Amino acid sequence: MDDWLTAALNAPAVLVTVAIAEGSVPREPGAKMLVTRDGFAGTIGGGHLELRAIEIARGMLAEGAAAPTLERFALGPSLGQCCGGVAHLVFEVVDREQMVLLNMRRNEDTGA
Repeated sequence: MDDWLTAALNAPAVLVTVAIAEGSVPREPGAKMLVTRDGFAGTIGGGHLELRAIEIARGMLAEGAAAPTLERFALGPSLGQCCGGVAHLVFEVVDREQMVLLNMRRNEDTGA
């Protein structure tokens, strides 16, 4: 998962985090994905949930959004997923300075 830290050092990005998982969902709370204008790193479970999350994140980057948002996704027929649970995702725009701090923290934790 360290790839998302490296990716964010080079471009504006949105960090997408599974905040709450109700019932059957593809990933556990805390799972993260970093989305840039041109790519992404990590995963929040794939499928239409991930596709929709990427669309929202890229929309935030295009609009210059700054405030974090929380979105609720029912993982049923309306989203084209069969899990049946509900995932709540947090979308946070992160800038280079924030990513440098996170990278420093990661290095402290790993002793790098």
